[in-house]
Amino acid sequence: MNPRHKRRSCFLNLTAVLIGGWIIFSWCVDRTAVQAAEPSKTPSQAGETKQAPPAPAAIPDSEIIPRADQTIKALQELRLKVTADSTLSSIQKDFAAFVEKSDRRRESEAETMSKSRSVQRLNEIQREWSLEQSQLDDWERALAGRSQILVAQDKDIDQTIETWRATQVAVAKKFFFKAVLQRRVEDVLREAQATRLAIQEQTTKLLKLQSQVADRLATLAGIRKEIDQAREEFGRGLFALDSPPLWKALFGPEAQETILTQTSDSARRILDDLQEFLQNYRERVPLHLVFFLALVAVFYFLRRSLTPEAAGRLGAASAIFVLDRPFSSSLLLALIPSALFYPGAAAGILRTAIVPTVISEIRLLPRLLPKVFGHCVYVLVTLYLLDFLRYLLPADWLLTRVLLLMIATGGCIGLVILLR
Repeated sequence: MNPRHKRRSCFLNLTAVLIGGWIIFSWCVDRTAVQAAEPSKTPSQAGETKQAPPAPAAIPDSEIIPRADQTIKALQELRLKVTADSTLSSIQKDFAAFVEKSDRRRESEAETMSKSRSVQRLNEIQREWSLEQSQLDDWERALAGRSQILVAQDKDIDQTIETWRATQVAVAKKFFFKAVLQRRVEDVLREAQATRLAIQEQTTKLLKLQSQVADRLATLAGIRKEIDQAREEFGRGLFALDSPPLWKALFGPEAQETILTQTSDSARRILDDLQEFLQNYRERVPLHLVFFLALVAVFYFLRRSLTPEAAGRLGAASAIFVLDRPFSSSLLLALIPSALFYPGAAAGILRTAIVPTVISEIRLLPRLLPKVFGHCVYVLVTLYLLDFLRYLLPADWLLTRVLLLMIATGGCIGLVILLR
């Protein structure tokens, strides 16, 4: 091929490729510009493109009387269901008792939060308020679910009313059986209005209760903020002298009266927590008892199934010793998971439920531990009981300070005996 023609052919091919690429590029640029210049649809314009909901259709004449009977019966059942629902009344009653108790607790713990010198006590106060917030959250979810149901029922009533009003308009144009049909339509509309009124009354109560729950949640948020501030104050004043020395406070002229008053207040607080515990967990206490009896039966079964030959091959005297005491072993295993049986119980109640485990410890530990540690078990149990009594009293009370001194002294004496 002639080189000159070859160069011309290559030039023509290159020119065609460039022209084609330029055309494609120009088309893309123009398309982008057109899309950018085209005004976007506003939400109102977009909504205008949607089809309007169809108008309610009138019920045929031949179906008015049977459908009216069915609709009236359904509306009566719905109104009875709405008025008989005890969700709102139950929550309202519990919420009123909850608010009363919460206000009393806030008044009694206001001074404790401001003057407490125990981080443990502040943590327990925060836990108690967290349990209250969990209860409020549960009520809030229950009210939200009930609100959705009422809204859906109200929409159904609206559709029913629209349908029967359209039917009423169509019946007004009839010449035959006009009075009979109008009477049935009016009965349906009257029942629908009564049902709607019942739903609206329930909705009003629900909204009021939701507002009260929201206000209480805001109050709890402020209490948590106060607890955080008390923690900060406690950290800053850790080494500051905030009470008179023990030898002055104990032998002062008001010491006896103060101790009696403090003990009385502590006992009243324990009784309030116990009453609340029995009210909230009266159904779980028998279940816990059944769990304990089942453990006793299991230990008895294991011990009776253990033959002397098997015991000899096992060679574990400690295991046989535990099986020989099914009551103590079962009591220990049944009381340890008390927090799982009663998750919302007050901290004082849970600690009280653990106290009977000292019976198992006294019966089991001295034989399971080496003899040199036998007396230490009794010392530790005594110190534990004293610490339990100290825990029941507020940290800044005089009797609590006395018990803390006794625990520290007993612990030092027990440590010296152990080291000897």
